[in-house]
Amino acid sequence: MASIIRTKTFIKYARIKLQEAESAIQEEKLTAAVKLCSECSINLIKALGNFVEGYDPKKILDDKGALLKLLNDLVGDKKEAKSICHDLLSLKEANQNLDISRKESEQIFSKTGKLFSTIHSYCFPE
Repeated sequence: MASIIRTKTFIKYARIKLQEAESAIQEEKLTAAVKLCSECSINLIKALGNFVEGYDPKKILDDKGALLKLLNDLVGDKKEAKSICHDLLSLKEANQNLDISRKESEQIFSKTGKLFSTIHSYCFPE
């Protein structure tokens, strides 16, 4: 049960970062928005690590192979798992030091929102 509580906590943190990113875009703080999207993806990875038993949450944060295996186990579709893994890692590593346009930051925000929804629905289907 503790891992479900941790999963919910990291999902909550991810949601907060996503909301903060939206506010940052509205305030034209575009670099900050990208950083917040990156932090959201890190929290989503941590949520996954706590949700699926048998995985070390710290290891999946730094090991692409472990994250992909976890997603394969959770999703059951290798193509979708690979896509989610790629998106999570690209957001995690998003360059936060570039001069970014509003359009690019909105695209990153949109991608982050879709990932949030996808992972939330896998962890807590309604």
